[in-house]
Amino acid sequence: MLTFKRFLEWYLGVPPSDPGQGTAWNYLWRTPWPGGLPSWAVVLLFLALVGYVVFIYVKDAATLPWKTRLGLVTLRLLAIAMVLFFLTELKLSVDRTGLPVVVVLWDDSESMNFEDQYRDEDSAAVAERILKSGRFTEPTRFNLGKGLLTQDNGAFLKELLDHHKLRIYRFSENTVPVSIG
Repeated sequence: MLTFKRFLEWYLGVPPSDPGQGTAWNYLWRTPWPGGLPSWAVVLLFLALVGYVVFIYVKDAATLPWKTRLGLVTLRLLAIAMVLFFLTELKLSVDRTGLPVVVVLWDDSESMNFEDQYRDEDSAAVAERILKSGRFTEPTRFNLGKGLLTQDNGAFLKELLDHHKLRIYRFSENTVPVSIG
């Protein structure tokens, strides 16, 4: 199926997708019959029409060889299918899909220099572990955030980058993008 999609993309002039991107194929159509008519009724009517065409050729073209009758039935059914195709205005929509974007907002205001006092021991232990992994001496909010993002050699950020496009911004009064690298 992938080979067929690639062939159609080449044939239709759809540019190849970039790394981390894909294509979503959607078939769109407009129903020429009344909106209240359920889909199962349309399928039933189409099957009845196919049965009627086959019945007519079996009955009226009995003197023709079966290969000829089969060819005539096929041509008639293809003509009916083409009429339905044009009436429904069937369209193929190819849309680009990409990785979702995750934004990390980094507060660089003066409040990030405060040291938090934790009420429970579990939170204090987690904060202490994060500070030790980053080799920080002061337990400020800034150091805790930096330690969280950089612990285990940046494993958290690497995990985000594997499944998302990552944008990092710092803010206090204004939001400013942070360049990576």
